[in-house]
Amino acid sequence: MESEFSIQHVAQLTGLSIDTLRYYERIGLLEGVRRAPSGHRRYRQKDLEWIGLLINLRETGMPLAQMRHLAQLRRQGDATADERLLILEQHQRSLEQQMQKLQTHQLALQRKIAQKKAFLAQRDATWHVVHVPEEQEAEDEALDPASRGRREEIKKKGNFMPNDTETHLITTNDLELTVDEEAGSSTMRAYMARPAASGSYPGVIVGFELFGLTRYIRRVVERIARLGYVVIAPDFYHRTAPGIELEATADGRARGFALLHQLTRQHALNDIRATMTYLREREQCSKIGMVGLSVGGHIAYLAATQFDLKATVVFYPGWLTVQDIPLSQPSPTLTLTSGIAQHDGYLLFLVGEQDHLIPGEQRAAIARELQAARVRHEIVTYPDAAHGFFCDERDSFHAASADDAWRRMQALFAMEFAAGVPTGG
Repeated sequence: MESEFSIQHVAQLTGLSIDTLRYYERIGLLEGVRRAPSGHRRYRQKDLEWIGLLINLRETGMPLAQMRHLAQLRRQGDATADERLLILEQHQRSLEQQMQKLQTHQLALQRKIAQKKAFLAQRDATWHVVHVPEEQEAEDEALDPASRGRREEIKKKGNFMPNDTETHLITTNDLELTVDEEAGSSTMRAYMARPAASGSYPGVIVGFELFGLTRYIRRVVERIARLGYVVIAPDFYHRTAPGIELEATADGRARGFALLHQLTRQHALNDIRATMTYLREREQCSKIGMVGLSVGGHIAYLAATQFDLKATVVFYPGWLTVQDIPLSQPSPTLTLTSGIAQHDGYLLFLVGEQDHLIPGEQRAAIARELQAARVRHEIVTYPDAAHGFFCDERDSFHAASADDAWRRMQALFAMEFAAGVPTGG
């Protein structure tokens, strides 16, 4: 025998009040509820399923008049099944449009909350010391008030940006980009992640470490994309070892150095140009920045001298002051620093005090060159960190320094990209 339920039991199961259930009967949303000899209502399973649908439609905003029309069609039986399906499909499409609008508003609200938290956190937060040479302090004093105020605003945001704004759902994709070469063209694989919500966002290029386009680099790409950016990591080794992923072992390093010595400055610039073209033309990115790690940091510094990058974040970039690798030939990449100022880009330089690859004399030379070229920049030196401190897959990882570096990167992108809300869609 089919189970039956009292009105009290149905109220408990559905969360509707007894008065609401009676009201639904009076207006024609619920009909045909069986009555026991005592006169009490006895609901069946099909009544519960129909009530469940009514609750769903009510909670998702279907007008009451449309719900009553749907109930009327239901009473007419199978002859109206097609029409009822059409009403439900139309309601679903309306919901999808509303959800897209709500998500856009939610993202804007989240950004505003993050900015407010950053402002309020100034009272309590403490961070690593930023090593700024005395020459830069003197230069700050010489700046006009507007420029000095902008520099201080960026520093302040770098110190206090919260670490809780990775909020976007993302999609990922493997790309094949056409790279224009000096003779003909080549095809370059790249890894992309971007917010799932439709619209245009700022773009970020990620330069990989010595070991290629590894799982770790893909994780970095995805993490940055969750901040609300279209992020692409090019495979700079595509000419010699496409798709290679090396282990951080002695053998992996040896192979990586062999590949690095086949990567010329022009090769890297061609790859960056192709990636920027894709971001601008296919993803409609009006503003682009770059993040580079170790070798990728060198490539990012180089790219900032040649291209319109709004913000460039370099993690422990090696070989800037020397000519030991083709990327830094025919003259050291550091000698091209004035190009960053010419493009009015901002450079965030992140390095560990214990970095064997970038000793103190090199850091001092880099600081002098940035100051002489009047590049908008900040150099952050972490006293307890070594080379590779940002990579959480190796022993060199230093959590406190990595966390601070991540927050500074977020703040810089928010400032230089103006934290815009996605458009279009």
